[in-house]
Order: sequence, then structure tokens, then C-alpha cells
Amino acid sequence: MEIIDKILKLVTLLAVALSPFWFITFFGINLGPTDLLMLIVFFVLILTNRRFFFGPKFLMYPLILFMIFITISTVINYNVVSYTAYVQYFWLFIVVIPITTYYSTDDVWRYQAILTLSAITGIITLHTLYMGLFTSAEWYGGGSTYGWKYGTYNGLYWVIASSALLNLGVAFDNRLRSSLRIFGSIIFIAGSIIITNSRTQSAMLMLLIGSCFILFSLLIKLEKFKLIKAYIFMLIFSVPFIIYFILSNWKYIYVVGNLNSRFTQYRLAFIQGLSEQPFGAGLRSSSDLLGMSIHNFAFSYWFEIGIFALISYLIFIIIIAKCSSFGILNASDFRPIELSLFGMFFATFALLMFQPELVRRFWYIMYAIIIGTFISNNRFVL
Repeated sequence: MEIIDKILKLVTLLAVALSPFWFITFFGINLGPTDLLMLIVFFVLILTNRRFFFGPKFLMYPLILFMIFITISTVINYNVVSYTAYVQYFWLFIVVIPITTYYSTDDVWRYQAILTLSAITGIITLHTLYMGLFTSAEWYGGGSTYGWKYGTYNGLYWVIASSALLNLGVAFDNRLRSSLRIFGSIIFIAGSIIITNSRTQSAMLMLLIGSCFILFSLLIKLEKFKLIKAYIFMLIFSVPFIIYFILSNWKYIYVVGNLNSRFTQYRLAFIQGLSEQPFGAGLRSSSDLLGMSIHNFAFSYWFEIGIFALISYLIFIIIIAKCSSFGILNASDFRPIELSLFGMFFATFALLMFQPELVRRFWYIMYAIIIGTFISNNRFVL
């Protein structure tokens, strides 16, 4: 049994390592190497009578409610696209999150997973930097420009922003070898250069918000109260300058951020969604019914799966926020590398405010590691 455990941990770690490469799919659908490896682990755990799939109760209740409500929405709004989208959520909440949470409660495995993601995304960052500096590739272009097939430049830059945040935690972790910390510092700098030279405002926002939360939480854990006061003063002092920058560059932000289209999306989604309550018009129905996708998870869920599912998902997000805030910051055994998870959560939440719902395994694996960290640090029993 011990050998099986070791093999399953390695297989799950490999699945986590491959999660940033979500452009690799099989059979023309959103099914990749991470899914196949998770499926193997899932069946082996069931056959060996593990209880991982029950998960912590505080997490399972909102997920069960969410699945019930989107099941009702999918059944009453019969649509092939809705059914395929439903399978994605079912897979995430029944397989990916429970398995990753289960193994993330093991401190050693969790640190290995974070370091592996930091290294893998770091390689993607360095490759992109090389292509931008030493080839004819433009900073602003599709994923294929850099040799990565994310389909759009957004996906690539989101991964790079995530890499910068993960490696910022690595750079601050004095328990790691100096070579790893230097690597983390290089990746953070490289990622920052790429993001600031891109036109992807969502990635810029991820990097800014995530870095601020990581640095602030690090000062709290180190009890650097004078620096905390200086940090807060700096943030307050910078607010007028940020407002001035936004107002003076509003035309550019409005055009590049495509805000006119987004405001139209939000207005239509809210008004049309009133008549679709309480179970919505069906997953992925906005493109057909509204003629556009909705770049905000709340308005998207409101229109497509209804108010009950939206509330359930918000409770899930609040739980993740609690796990990242209290579970990581209150941990007696402090690891700066875990603060990268703290920053990652708030960075991806900012991303959700300006993008459709995220169903890539990479994001939910990060959420699951946060939950596992909280369970481990607070001695919860699965």
C-alpha cells in the first residue's frame, strides 16, 4: 500500500506539472494529459477505499449545491454546448479539486507541487522572454508567436503572471537553496518585464494585485510593523496618482480594455438574466442568446446558470479566500513559498472580474493546494 501511495503521489504531481500546458488536448475536446493522469489516480483511490472524495465538509457543501443547481439548469435548458460545459465543472469539482486537496495536506508533496509549478511556468516565461528579445516575435501577439499554442496571447500572459507570483514566493523562502531563490528572483523579474511590455491589462492587474498581497502578507508574518505602516502609507499616497493616471489615459484604457463592449455585456446579461431566473439560460448560452460572451464571472453565472448557482459559487470563493487569508497567514509553521498561493488567489479573483469563468485545471489546482494548505496548517481531518 505504501508503494501505491508513492506512485499515486508522483502521478498526481506529474498531472499538476502538466496543468499549465492546457493547449495539449485529445480528441478535439478539453481533455488533456492532466485529466488522464487524474482519472487514473481517481480510480485507484476508489478501488483502495480512500475517503478523499468526501473532502472537508466546509468545502463540499457549497460545491454540492453548485453542482445541483447547474445540473438543474443544464437539464431544463437542453443544449449540447451546455452539456459539454457541465462535464467540465463536474470533472473539476468531483475529481481535480478533491484529489489535489487530498495530497496537498501532505507538507512535502505540497511544497514539491508549488516548486514544480514555479519551475514549469518559469521555463515558459524564459522561453517567451528569449523569443521577445532575440527573435522577430512581437511582445503583443498570439501564443503561436512564441511557440506556445495557447490560442490567444491572454492565456500565455496569465500563465506568465502566475509564474511571476509563484516565483516571488520562492525568492523570499529562506529555507530553500540559494540557487532556487535566485532562479525565483530571475523569473519574477523576467515575468514582470514581459507583462509590462504586453497589452494584456488583465495580466498586469494580476501581477500588481498578487505582488501587493504577497509583499504585505510577508511583512505581517515577519512582524515588520514599521515597514507595514510605511507600506500602507505608500499605498494610500499612491491612490491620487493612480486615479490621475487612469483619468489622463482613460481613452487609451477604454479602447485597449474594450470597456465599451464589456459594459454592454454586463448590462445585457443583467437585464436579460432577470427573465431567466432562478436557473439561468444554460451554460455557455450567452454567445447564442446575447451574441457575445460575458467577460465577468458574476454576470456570466447570473445569466447562464442563475442566482442559486451564483451564490453557491460565491460561497466557494469566500471559503478559498478564508483558507488563503487565515489558513496561510495564521500558520505557526511559516513558509514564504505558501504566500505565493495567497497572492495567486487574489490575482485570479481579479482576473475573474474581467474574464468569463475559468475552467482550466491549472487555476483550480491552485485553489485546491490553498485548501490543502489550510487543512494541514489547521489540523483538519479529511
